[in-house]
This record gives sequence, C-alpha cells and structure tokens, in this order.
Amino acid sequence: MRSLTVPLSQDGSERKISGVVLDAYLELLRRRQGAEHGKNTRRVLLLGVEEQDWLEYLGSLPRTDERLTDQDAADVAATAARYLQNDMVFFLVNHREHFFVTVLNFAKAEYQVLDSGNYARYNGVRFYEEAMSKIRDGVGRCMEEAGRAHVAGWRLRLEPGLPEQNDESSCGLFALKWMELWDGEELARSFSMDDVHAFRKKLAEELVFSELNEMQDVKEQIESKMT
Repeated sequence: MRSLTVPLSQDGSERKISGVVLDAYLELLRRRQGAEHGKNTRRVLLLGVEEQDWLEYLGSLPRTDERLTDQDAADVAATAARYLQNDMVFFLVNHREHFFVTVLNFAKAEYQVLDSGNYARYNGVRFYEEAMSKIRDGVGRCMEEAGRAHVAGWRLRLEPGLPEQNDESSCGLFALKWMELWDGEELARSFSMDDVHAFRKKLAEELVFSELNEMQDVKEQIESKMT
C-alpha cells in the first residue's frame, strides 16, 4: 500500500495503486453494497483484476470445432451463470498501465466505458476497442454457452461528461469510484479531483483497519502512533 502514501509532488508510476489494493477495496465495497448499487436496486457484480485474465484467456482460444476441456467448459458455464444473475457486470480493465471500468449493462444491451483518462479525445474509440477486444470475445464465448450469443455483438459506448483526472496516477482510484457510484444511467453523485485525493488518504486507513486485514500487529502499531 506504499503507493497510497506517495505525495502528489512525486506523481508517477510509484503513485499508481496496484491490482492487489484495488481487489482489497472491491471486497469491502461488495460487503458494503450487498445487492444494491447507486440509487437503483439493480443487481450488480463487481469484478477484480483476475477476471480480465480469465476472459482474455477465453478470448484467445482458437475458434475450432474442438471442445473446451471439461474444466474450462465448467468454468465458462459458471461465469455465464454469474453474469446473468445480475443487471450489470463491472469489469476492472488494465490496458497499457491505465485502469478504467467497463460495464456490461444487460438492460441497455451495451458495454459502457467509464474512464478518467478520456483517451477517446486523442485516439477515438481505438484505445478501448483494443483493450476490450479479447475481453469481449471471452464474454461472448460464455454467453454463447448460455444461449445468449447476441451479447457478443453489443456495442461499446463511451460515457461522456465524467470527471477526469489531472495527474498521472489516479486512474485506479477513479475506477473504484465508478464501481461505487455508477447506477447504469449516471453517477449517484458527482465528485472532483480533490475528492479523489481525499479518497487516496482514506483508502489506506480503511484497508488497514478493515476486518479483512488479519495483520493485527500492524493495526496495533498504527493505533499506538495515532494516540
């Protein structure tokens, strides 16, 4: 978690939070939100960094008549079932060392891209199409197994007007805010870059003192310094 303590004056790669930190906070978020997300009571699935690896693996498999291994076939069926139990599936995507979020929105029949970097301003949708290519193929393969082949053709739509980062290192923090606040239509509440800086400081405290952190000696050492 050292990246959370690096000052803004040292903005750069050392200040970017890792997938491990993102996954840890996502687990807190899942427990906090339960089945609710934003202002709507839609069922949501918040997925961490490993899901990208799994979907890209599926998406890279050759399209032949050969059957999947028994284990892969079982995992594909389980993945499809998990997705279809929800109204929205949130994917944390890391592309070229930049985190953003893509939402598989079943009600709107589309992939919604939530990003603080706004790469579309310079590259159009190419950056996101490249990032999502194998992921969408992987999702498509799962949906085909569940009899929902049409999902593979859903469009990729960039959500406009979202808050943007003005540093090099906060993309992961923005990704967590998207997962916390996006309700499928809009953010439950807006936020600023100052809010993200404050969130960085708060995040370290939340993770250290979380019930999920089993390093009791670390908690006690920090508490002793705070008193």
